[in-house]
Amino acid sequence: MLSFALLSLLSLPFSFGEPIPQSICVLDCQSTQVYPPRSIPTGLSPVRRTTYTDVLLVHGRPTHQVCLAAPLPPIAGTAVITTSCEETSGNDWLTWNLTSGPGTITFEYEGVTWALQAASFDPNSLIDIFPLSSSASQSWILTSDNRIQLAGQNLCILGDTTPILQDCTATDGVETWIPTTP
Repeated sequence: MLSFALLSLLSLPFSFGEPIPQSICVLDCQSTQVYPPRSIPTGLSPVRRTTYTDVLLVHGRPTHQVCLAAPLPPIAGTAVITTSCEETSGNDWLTWNLTSGPGTITFEYEGVTWALQAASFDPNSLIDIFPLSSSASQSWILTSDNRIQLAGQNLCILGDTTPILQDCTATDGVETWIPTTP
């Protein structure tokens, strides 16, 4: 005959040997509503829940001191570049708006909102600018370790003269982008 305590343990919603599920905040983290944890690919950090307005996206390597930029005037399908964060010629747009959580990375130019857009969902794809739309290829996440990840994909922006997408879990080459007030 099983004891009452053992029967109580057997009725718990998890089996022995599995970790006890924990909850995480998904929305603004000010409410008390929590949800079960979401699967996060190995090597990635949870989503940062901050909004930035008119910030430079400074390349994370201190030896580079370059920023993510869009050539001006903006033309749909033009690839973004990196350039000096001190750029003053007016040839490149340097400040970006990042929405909270998964969202877009945008800038305003002559009344049009332009957004970063992945050329495809494949490694080595360029990152272009296009007018803002609801396309999944315009949805990005700034992770807590300052990587810019394509939402729903394991692809992050690799900084080079012409930035491309690369596997976020790669240990070599995946870059960080530090939102910095100009």
